[in-house]
Amino acid sequence: MNKPFKKIGIAIAILIVAGVALRIVTRGRGEAVESISEIQKREGVPVRVETAARGTLARTLQFSGTIEGQEQSAITSRLMETVREIPVRVGQRVASGQIVARLDDTNPQAMYPQAKATLDNAKMDFERMQTLFNQGAVSRQALDQAKLGYDVAQSNFAAASDLIALRSPVGGEVVRVHVKPGEVVSPGTPVVTVAASKEVRVKFAVSAEERPLIAPQQAARIHLAQSDTSVIPAVVDKVEDAADPETRLFEVTVKSDNSEGLLKPGVLTTVEVVVEERTSVLSVSNEALLSRRNGEAEIFVAAADRRAARRTVRLGLQAANRVECVAGLSEGDRVVVYGQNLLSDGAPVKIIED
Repeated sequence: MNKPFKKIGIAIAILIVAGVALRIVTRGRGEAVESISEIQKREGVPVRVETAARGTLARTLQFSGTIEGQEQSAITSRLMETVREIPVRVGQRVASGQIVARLDDTNPQAMYPQAKATLDNAKMDFERMQTLFNQGAVSRQALDQAKLGYDVAQSNFAAASDLIALRSPVGGEVVRVHVKPGEVVSPGTPVVTVAASKEVRVKFAVSAEERPLIAPQQAARIHLAQSDTSVIPAVVDKVEDAADPETRLFEVTVKSDNSEGLLKPGVLTTVEVVVEERTSVLSVSNEALLSRRNGEAEIFVAAADRRAARRTVRLGLQAANRVECVAGLSEGDRVVVYGQNLLSDGAPVKIIED
């Protein structure tokens, strides 16, 4: 419970306790007992109000999706081999070309031991031929052949090393480690996923009814996490024209600058897409509405004489927790947003300040 609501609850509780105490005291004296409603008539019903002011109101559609780096890569194995080591962790930043996993290099299937032995032999052969050439004992052709053998062995060893030492093709942040050391992976199995997160994107699916409301360059907001109220400005980047044949839904992608690194790839989040926005409008909190029908609702306004005045307002644009009032409300009106269920037209009110 937030502080204003807590204050009103305390005020109501005080009235109740005062009424009970008064009953106990006066019962023994034979005096008339003052009821809670009588106390409220005299003191006023505790309420919280907000002052009507003009501002911007936006209607949004909400969707769920996972934050991704604009450039994201799942590093996969090309062998069926045991994972020996994963020297990185989720959240760690890595450079392009950095080793993120090592497979077992002792298995002949990896060709690493053979490539290493061949390279060592080719190196010794080349160095021996270089010495003999310097002494005039062998021809330039023999030296060139040894050099070619050494170059091929180096190339083969590099290829074998790449099969064993898995490197990130992009610089970014480790967003997922898919396996643990000791597990056996197959060709194509993701081992580590790295995302370049200076710019991020979120993909989600929309229905055929929602599709016409969304277009590229439309304003959007990405929540830091699914239940977090903090948001980062974003923009609709792409809207697919064709629906997925299985789900009948259309994929939408929004993107956002993430220079400060607040949006973490791999996190499930909520995306709001602004489908309609109006400026300089009067609006009230949904909490203030007592009833809604045929585009109208009733609210209470705390008048200057500290009495409640019932109003009928005509509603316009509906946002997440506020609604536009196109008639029946004036700028500066103090709208009751808590305690209105205890009010009647003309009843005295006691405004609990924030």
